[in-house]
Amino acid sequence: MSETTKTIKSMLEKGQDPKEFLIEVCRPECLKVFEKLQRCEVALKNMTNADPELSCMYPLRDWVTCIDGCVIFYFIYRFNPKSTPNLSVTERDLSHDVYKK
Repeated sequence: MSETTKTIKSMLEKGQDPKEFLIEVCRPECLKVFEKLQRCEVALKNMTNADPELSCMYPLRDWVTCIDGCVIFYFIYRFNPKSTPNLSVTERDLSHDVYKK
């Protein structure tokens, strides 16, 4: 059992919500999407005559979706594999990240 799984189990036994912990665990998985958001924010700040309607909403949405998806995926498939009895999940299946493009 990994340290992360032990921590989640301990938090659940204490009645704590592990979502904030899992968000921190998932941040490195979504690093490329976060870097894209940061590039957008820097570019927007550097525009002198920027249209006030411009924003980085789509890169922000992509980053939040990546983090949220990772948290859900981690909790369901890595921590609680019994929740999907008809699905065989291996470490190899979990190792690829669709957001690392």
